[in-house]
Amino acid sequence: MKITRALAATATLTALLVGTGVAGAAADVTWESSPGPHTFSVDVTPVSYMVDSSGDAALRVEHIVDENGRALLCAQFDRPSPSGTQLRPLGRATPQLAYLANQLEHPELNPDLAGLDAMQQYYVLQFVAHMYDSPHFADFTDVQDGQRVADPHGLIPRITAVKARADAASNGDFFEGHKISVSEPVPASALDAEGFWLSDPVTVSVQAGSAQVTVKPTWNEAATAAGTTLVDAATGAPLEAVTDGAQVRLKTSADKLAGRAGRVGVTLDASFDGGTAKIGYLYGGDESVQQIVGYDEITYNEHLSTDISTAYTPVLGSLSGTKEGPAGERLAGVEFTVKDAGGTALTTVTTASDGTFTVPDVPWGTWFIHETKTPQGYLPLSQPVEVTIDGAHRRIDLPTITNDKAPVAKGLSTINTGRPPSDNALNPALVIAAGVLLGGGVGGGAWCVGRRVTQAMGH
Repeated sequence: MKITRALAATATLTALLVGTGVAGAAADVTWESSPGPHTFSVDVTPVSYMVDSSGDAALRVEHIVDENGRALLCAQFDRPSPSGTQLRPLGRATPQLAYLANQLEHPELNPDLAGLDAMQQYYVLQFVAHMYDSPHFADFTDVQDGQRVADPHGLIPRITAVKARADAASNGDFFEGHKISVSEPVPASALDAEGFWLSDPVTVSVQAGSAQVTVKPTWNEAATAAGTTLVDAATGAPLEAVTDGAQVRLKTSADKLAGRAGRVGVTLDASFDGGTAKIGYLYGGDESVQQIVGYDEITYNEHLSTDISTAYTPVLGSLSGTKEGPAGERLAGVEFTVKDAGGTALTTVTTASDGTFTVPDVPWGTWFIHETKTPQGYLPLSQPVEVTIDGAHRRIDLPTITNDKAPVAKGLSTINTGRPPSDNALNPALVIAAGVLLGGGVGGGAWCVGRRVTQAMGH
């Protein structure tokens, strides 16, 4: 039967999990099993490896086992053992007692117990357990005379070392340690040649223990609107699930963002199914017998997550080109104004002595290059040049822009009046010529303007 943390029976388990540093406060836990009652008994005569001042055994302990023969520890030195008594789980033990109970499973793996026989190993662990409830065990003093006991087997240094490890124990020590993390939660991003923002590679680490784990991405609102995807850092292939050690990138189209600055993020949701925890419990009945410290292997499912986010800067491009006359001569001093579709000017630039011009920091979008000043003797462009800055076209190199020369008035034959010109008499031919220049020409003049602008190339 599945037991969730909403049930009172497992409230202490949930309290144990939250804040351990293993699952974290945001963990979503479902327990698949729970501890049950056990029957305990004493299977050997009390033993001691300490002696008092008269040479008699001191600070003796009993060897407690459950109905399956599993060794456990008692938590109350001043009460009778619960031999033959069924005890129910009362709640979680302290991390210190839970640590000692867990050491009973494989005491040979504890470096402080190595080289001891099985009963000596048990004695050290039970002795340390009693150090938390008995001043005599804590001070290594005899119960009868209060004098420090002798240690013929050299166990006190081992007891002291095990006690230090128990003191440092925390609740998280008894869980598998499920974890999901990333090498860099806020990676930088750069715009690639195809107009996509790509974050720096991020390595995902997943610790699953015995659990089965599935990791899937969940996007925030900004990332969803921008169509952000999670891709393999090496191949660029989209990823729907993530495994331990995967290297990933966040990929976003700059055009979906309309070239604007922004931040997108993804939550990597990890579901761990079938993990195990060795929870330390106190078992007890009434107040007439000792409480027992044991552990039960509890199966649980868990949900953890970690976040990755990256920021994008505005997309800025540049425009550059060259201005020439019809014979290929470079034209200096030509003025261009860059405007948006609504006619709002972005900036104005003037060609240099070699006829070149550059417009830096042009935002994403479509722009129109208007010729607003033309050298004398040349015709201005009749229509603006249209260019588009987007994710894949950020450096626009325009083809050469050519201006045709303005037409000039044709020369006229001199009209012979029969009189020589005088200093004060205006030559009628010059008057007519002036009329051509100022009045549009005699009989109408033909003006021609030409423009050669090919499609701009983007980079």
